[in-house]
Amino acid sequence: MGGFFSYEGKFSQVMNKIVDIVVTSFLWVVFCIPIFTIGASTTALFTVIRQVIRQEKGYVFRNFWNAFKSNFKQATGIWLLLFAIYVVLYLDRYLMLNYFLPQGSPIGALHIFFTFLMVYETIWAVYIFAYISRFELDWKHILKNAAILSVTNLPWSALMTGMVILAGILIRYVSPALIFVFPAGFGWIFSIILERIFRKYMTPEDLKKLEEEEAALKENGGRR
Repeated sequence: MGGFFSYEGKFSQVMNKIVDIVVTSFLWVVFCIPIFTIGASTTALFTVIRQVIRQEKGYVFRNFWNAFKSNFKQATGIWLLLFAIYVVLYLDRYLMLNYFLPQGSPIGALHIFFTFLMVYETIWAVYIFAYISRFELDWKHILKNAAILSVTNLPWSALMTGMVILAGILIRYVSPALIFVFPAGFGWIFSIILERIFRKYMTPEDLKKLEEEEAALKENGGRR
């Protein structure tokens, strides 16, 4: 019994994971408040999930802040581009749904198309910021590779899209407090899925380096 409740016991490990998830989600929400920092905050979220929550390497706040700073310029620039596209799509959808459709114009049916594009852009953004947290590339290759991966792995993309929608519904209609759990909680699942996808396209050198890092963590018991 003592072993179960000890610091190295299963109970303590589970509680530490829960605390890390809550703290990471809280940091994500706080750092997203200025709006224009959402990209950098999401990139930092994925970094902490991989390094701290999954690999138990480092500390939540320190890793989050370091990732936020190091990826701020690139992630913010890409986020502002995505946000501009989202605004355009939203306005187009609004016009179709509230102007053309009520008038009986067949063009109004395009609101479905714009809704689909908005949903797709959301999951594209997930791939993008997870990609930034994992690899160092220029804007062009990040946007292109994330788009290709989101389409060529459509079943996984559809699953993650459904989870994003579910999370939004639960936060809105069940409890807004879930916003302090879901980002890192769902992000953890996304990270597992995306890691499997990313590995399929990694070079042998990158895979070897990754295997060495994982072996070192396993040897040290995954401790911080």
